Amino acid sequence: MEYPGRHPKLVTEELFDKVQRVLESHSGSGVRHRKHHHYLKGTIWCDRCKQRFMVQRAKGRTGGVYFYFFCGGREDKVCEQPYIPVNAMEAAVEAHYGRVLRLSSAFRSAVRDAVDAAVATSSSLSDDMRAEFERRLTKLDKKEDYFLELAADEDWPKDKLRAKVQALRSELQKIRQQLDQAEAQLEAGREVFYTALSLLERPQDVYLAGSEEVRTVLNRAFFTRLCVDVEEDVPTVTSHELTEPFGVLWATYAHYEAAQAAELGETLERGSEKQTGVALGEHGACDLRVSLSEAVDRALLADGSSTSDMVGPERLELSLART
Repeated sequence: MEYPGRHPKLVTEELFDKVQRVLESHSGSGVRHRKHHHYLKGTIWCDRCKQRFMVQRAKGRTGGVYFYFFCGGREDKVCEQPYIPVNAMEAAVEAHYGRVLRLSSAFRSAVRDAVDAAVATSSSLSDDMRAEFERRLTKLDKKEDYFLELAADEDWPKDKLRAKVQALRSELQKIRQQLDQAEAQLEAGREVFYTALSLLERPQDVYLAGSEEVRTVLNRAFFTRLCVDVEEDVPTVTSHELTEPFGVLWATYAHYEAAQAAELGETLERGSEKQTGVALGEHGACDLRVSLSEAVDRALLADGSSTSDMVGPERLELSLART
């Protein structure tokens, strides 16, 4: 049981939560910071052997000290990935932000409309769920009254009846909590998508201007991992795995671009000479709404079970506020 203490608060809840987010940004991802810390540790992986890159300190021939990344597979003698200077690895990730994390303004606008439509659809589903919950509440109330009437009979075992009544009341409380949380979960989902879209307006600029702390948060907000390989002595991010909701957004964006290209090709074939912009086609718009609606339903209406896989708005807001 948690309840407010009687002593005066030492710090505000806002400050406490902010400190926890900062501490979280320094931990996680299975990374140990006892030796050499770098904000890319835990994010970059070798594209050849799929092991983590680690940071090592070395002394130069003239006595200076420098740091470089090396693949963990080298220690196991299963990988020949060359050593990568820290500044070269940082430049590779910076370039990846500008090359990959780009969504057109038209698509971001379409996503906002689709999210609104998805939430509206989910709200109607929530009304159906609410009616079902109300029916269950009524049924449980009647069942509880029945058990209480039995309790008045001296022949019925009191311990068993007490356990049944307690179980009923626990179920009643759970249902009431689900009813209260349904609408809040939908709004939280809308906030997650909206915050993600705001961050995607200028991701590379935010990343380049951010401190190491901000870059740590951004990398973990966008990616579960970045795979790197060296070709002709130049490290390059060859692939990535996105967190949610960015994975949903990019999968939908690929379909969006395909729909645009198909519509543009059809327009050019018809000989149109006044092609100033291409709108999302009928099938593309429908599919966009459906995919995002399904994502919101899956993330928010599954009794909260999948929300832990989504990027919380507070994590994204932290990176925006720091810049």
